[in-house]
Amino acid sequence: MLFQSTQGYGSGNLYYEGAGLVSAEVSGVVNDFGTCLFANGSVCAGTGNPDTAAVSGTGYANGHPHILTFKRTESAGQISLYMDGSHVGNVVGGTESLTAPNELVLGAQQVMDNYFTGDIAEVQIYNAPLADSDRVGEENALECKYGVSGGTTPAVPTGLTGTVGNREISLNWVLVTGATGYNLWRSTNNGASYQEIATALTTSSYVDTTAINGLTNYYTVAVTDGCGASANSAAVGVFLPLPAFWL
Repeated sequence: MLFQSTQGYGSGNLYYEGAGLVSAEVSGVVNDFGTCLFANGSVCAGTGNPDTAAVSGTGYANGHPHILTFKRTESAGQISLYMDGSHVGNVVGGTESLTAPNELVLGAQQVMDNYFTGDIAEVQIYNAPLADSDRVGEENALECKYGVSGGTTPAVPTGLTGTVGNREISLNWVLVTGATGYNLWRSTNNGASYQEIATALTTSSYVDTTAINGLTNYYTVAVTDGCGASANSAAVGVFLPLPAFWL
């Protein structure tokens, strides 16, 4: 999630004792979870049964936007807290599935107290822990989208391949985490110049039905996100034979 605040609330070392950011806190011994911001600017994230939380250092109520990532691996009970892409807290809690409550509260605790003062720009929730490479990609995308210092241009796509079909060429490449789209170029003069043939593609594949028969068609692809566009990938050349004629 991305938030901005100049004022936290309360103190402690559990996720329901401060100003609620994303709260699924339920009273009693239940498999709940939540995040909060304390008055000293530290951030807390954790789970219930038993109540366990990771707490960051201070300074995150400074009026600047910050990216909070709370990762919990159920099988190990591992709770990891990241702020602005850096690991700031780690603790081991229970291994039960998180089941409560039926709804989340943003900007307060679940019982509608400990209100948050500030802005919450975006919250993303996944049903499985992200691999570190995916987490970094999503954090970078948020940095770029909201102009947070540290965002970098996206990685160059890899693995571009082409397969010949019936008067067409099927192209595939490796997905880039955090990408918002892909732009594809083609050259029919041995790579001396390229023309853009598709923009804002949302998948890592494309079928070029306008490929030139009897020539080697060269392709390159770039990825776009909130920070802009990557450099173009390594080119791949695919020869498309002339159609066969039968008498």
